Amino acid sequence: MKYILVFLINLMVILTASGDNDQSSDVNFQHQENNEVSSADQDTILPTGWYFVLEEGAPNAIAKQLDKSTAILFLHPVPILTVSNFESVTISENATKDKTIAMQFDEIGTLKWAAATEKASRNRGRIAFIADNVLLDAPFVNARIPNGVSAVSCGGYYSENELEQFKK
Repeated sequence: MKYILVFLINLMVILTASGDNDQSSDVNFQHQENNEVSSADQDTILPTGWYFVLEEGAPNAIAKQLDKSTAILFLHPVPILTVSNFESVTISENATKDKTIAMQFDEIGTLKWAAATEKASRNRGRIAFIADNVLLDAPFVNARIPNGVSAVSCGGYYSENELEQFKK
């Protein structure tokens, strides 16, 4: 049952995430003028967790470059969830053999995740996953996710060792 749940979540993330990491044509995806992150934003350390993606110019938004991409996203400075809300983190392969990081949230994290995904889904918004101050993924959200589980599809971009480091 656990593997079926992880597979379904992976499938959902794959369907909502982009085919590649550069989504410059999407409405909620904004680039800075020269695709550079300001030095102030480079110095901002974001704890591992999930964040809302904001429009460029939103008050207090922090610009982060999507890892292994030239794309810049603007993140809310306060995380939706942090590792303190993660009950477990596992690394697996999805149906296409891409590596996936799956997270199970605690009770409070589950409630926050359901509310955040509901809010983001209203306008096909995005949420971003930061691990060790690295922006790994920013999938679009199509529906509320009430079961307290999330997954990040890492494509072929990361080795097993890199993912194990993020997992810690």
